[in-house]
Amino acid sequence: MPQNEYYGVTLSVKTVHTAGFTYTITVPAGASVLVTRINWFATNRTTVELIKKTIALPAGETQATLNVPTNDLNNPRAFAGIVGFVAQNTGSNIHFESEITDLANDHVTIGIESNSGNVKYVEVILISFEETGYQAILPTISTTENGPLSSGKGDREETQTDIMGPKGRNYVNFFAFTKLDIGLSSKPRIYEIALENENKVQRIFSTRYSSVVNAAAGQTFIAHN
Repeated sequence: MPQNEYYGVTLSVKTVHTAGFTYTITVPAGASVLVTRINWFATNRTTVELIKKTIALPAGETQATLNVPTNDLNNPRAFAGIVGFVAQNTGSNIHFESEITDLANDHVTIGIESNSGNVKYVEVILISFEETGYQAILPTISTTENGPLSSGKGDREETQTDIMGPKGRNYVNFFAFTKLDIGLSSKPRIYEIALENENKVQRIFSTRYSSVVNAAAGQTFIAHN
């Protein structure tokens, strides 16, 4: 890819119905994406709200925030995961992360930070929900600093396991990255796969060839009956 062009990929849900949904994957002009995996989550619970937002980082800025109105909830919780980005092909890496900086019954403030100086905007999915005992956020999981994904060649992976709750319940889970730092010396690659077994979810982070993943972290929203 020529210098000063863009890296990135974004996903937009177009229609939703009881039998499924349709979506569109978009890349910036001049960019290409070989493989994209998606995580999806659908619910009709009135105690959960899904909101997608785009947060721009003005030129020269490393931080940005966005206040998002939400449904009025009791005992509110929220999770903002990264579902897309666009960044210039400049510098040695792409870095961005998301977090909840303020949480109230009727709004959530999302913060975005990037120290690589080349991120144009980040797309996030906000899950705003009422903590009822049947839905929660698992602790943040992350790759090892200077671990197998940050150097070497070939297929490399790290695996972590979370306990979602008591056995004997039907679980669903939705994972999204909250932090990514990927080197640009090779094609950026980061994959995430989840394997469920009763009340456990095993999450596999992986990359391949000579791609460099300096850091990756994310959170998981879970719900059960």
